[in-house]
Amino acid sequence: MASYYVIKSYAAKQNFISRHSSELMWSQGNSKADVYTEADIIIKKDDKHLFQVELMVDVSAIVSITQRNVFDIHIIYTSLVFIDETVSEQERDKILMVDVPSAAFSSVQEMIKQMTENAGYNSLSIDTIDFEHRFRCNQRIVNEE
Repeated sequence: MASYYVIKSYAAKQNFISRHSSELMWSQGNSKADVYTEADIIIKKDDKHLFQVELMVDVSAIVSITQRNVFDIHIIYTSLVFIDETVSEQERDKILMVDVPSAAFSSVQEMIKQMTENAGYNSLSIDTIDFEHRFRCNQRIVNEE
């Protein structure tokens, strides 16, 4: 038996706010927009073995030349996760902070590509976030305290 499994995953919230037309972002004189991506994780414990992991992703696109905001995207992607009772606390934390968000992020990336394309922009591919690195940095900070 696997140490955990995702019971259900879904986009709990999707917001796309367009500030300007797509021509402002990718025109001949401005072939690149600066895209900023932030992600946060919120974990809620439903019972002894059931957890809710919310991956909140914010993406902003800003015109390289004029520094005007083109669009903002906000997505909350929720996963309900069952974790086996034999899993240690450290393993559980890694599952909830690394494994589940990493799997969910690929779905978020696809949603962002579709949202931008459907809004009339070039489809936007955002870089993958290294949740493992973030987890290790967090652990290091906790251990130093």
